[in-house]
Amino acid sequence: GGAVGRMPTVEIRGWPAWTDDDDLKAVVEGAGHFPENVRFNRDTNTAIADFSSIAAAGAVAAQLSGFEFTPGYPLQANAIADPLPLGPANRPSGARPSAAP
Repeated sequence: GGAVGRMPTVEIRGWPAWTDDDDLKAVVEGAGHFPENVRFNRDTNTAIADFSSIAAAGAVAAQLSGFEFTPGYPLQANAIADPLPLGPANRPSGARPSAAP
């Protein structure tokens, strides 16, 4: 195959611990691009969805980011791909210290 490296993934955090796997999977599947696979790390409360393209992963991450899957629990979704030379997806989120006095 022509695939180099791993599939682009979306890491989803921010969902409450009691979330049902199937419920969260359905939210991911409804975000516009069907994932190849969704797996759950209950130790870190992270869901990892695999996508066949970086574009799909980025679109789903954008769609799910800030989505209140459970009221009061906005999701954090980040597209993770093999490092690219440039692109907005590589900027760390929330890494800057606050400029407020």
